[in-house]
Amino acid sequence: MNIKSFSRCFKDTLKAVAVVLVIRFITKMLFERTKRIDFFNLYNEFIKSDSKILIVLYSVVVLIFIWLVSSLILGTIYYIYLKIKSNLNIEDHPS
Repeated sequence: MNIKSFSRCFKDTLKAVAVVLVIRFITKMLFERTKRIDFFNLYNEFIKSDSKILIVLYSVVVLIFIWLVSSLILGTIYYIYLKIKSNLNIEDHPS
């Protein structure tokens, strides 16, 4: 049985979490009116701000941090699940 390595599980989870974050953002912008208003208020404050580069850098760092931490946690859970599943399959079908 082919068991995925931890790095492969982490890469798969990175992709999955990125897709989920993008989908959540798009659905909030399209279907939740209050979130859309909050977003435009933040945008207006951003336009009026003097330190735009700092705000963009901070936002990007926070987004990447959330993405990596959630991927690390979910990737670890996924890897442990695959290990347990493969161990159960080996025990059920001894050679």
